Amino acid sequence: MHTTIAHPSTSPEPSAAPHIDGFLTLISLYERFDDRFFGLWNKLTDHCELPWLIELQHTISGCLSPKLKTSAIQAIDLQVTQQWLKTIVWQLAISHGYLSSNALDQSLTFEYPIELGKAVVDASVFFSQTAMEVHGIGLVCLYFPFIHSSHFKG
Repeated sequence: MHTTIAHPSTSPEPSAAPHIDGFLTLISLYERFDDRFFGLWNKLTDHCELPWLIELQHTISGCLSPKLKTSAIQAIDLQVTQQWLKTIVWQLAISHGYLSSNALDQSLTFEYPIELGKAVVDASVFFSQTAMEVHGIGLVCLYFPFIHSSHFKG
């Protein structure tokens, strides 16, 4: 994806503001994923710099404001998307041998995906069942921990 147009501006209509704010935040989550990232991800290049990966993780981490005004459905979508993108960057770090048990940056540890998963579970307590259901059974299972895979017969 290339940035070819200006970001939309917030609407003067108050009822549209939460949707636009959520959309702008979604753009900010994805806009750091450029040709450099996709070249590495698709193995078209192998020159991956550690400081760049750390900066990418920190940028993704800073995209969601605690004061973000969105609908509950957008909020959970943004939270899950943020954690998923952090996982993608972590996978890139592991594929280039940058992980360590005693890394100085948490995003370069083997346990980082566990922390990301915990963040999604912790965030899920703030959302209604309806907001969670929109995103599928995986998030509904977070909302209702008593739902267990053994209850589903296949």
